[in-house]
Amino acid sequence: MDISFVGFKYVYGLPEHGDSFVLRSTLAMDPYRLFNLDVFEYELNSQMSLYGAIPFVMGHSKDRSVAVLWLNAAETWVDINSPLDSKGIFESLADKLKIITDTPEVTTHFMSETGLIDVFI
Repeated sequence: MDISFVGFKYVYGLPEHGDSFVLRSTLAMDPYRLFNLDVFEYELNSQMSLYGAIPFVMGHSKDRSVAVLWLNAAETWVDINSPLDSKGIFESLADKLKIITDTPEVTTHFMSETGLIDVFI
């Protein structure tokens, strides 16, 4: 299921990962993997799951906050697609020269193996 956070540059959440606070785009890497696991040692900047799976993603700005909780006990993968992370050098420079600004948007894609789909917004 795709969930778009329109008006937000970054999304946060998916705790129990050794990654950055701001969720990075997964276009060039594996999606965030959510499953219950007990890990003694872990790699930094990795989408590998640590202790538990909390499928919570939040967009926050100075005007509003929006959050989604994907409540599913099955193993889940989450793809993050942020246009800011996927732009090249020339496209980023062209955006700075534009007078009209585009509305930022981050798209998340939740994939679960099985189970009911319970989504809380």
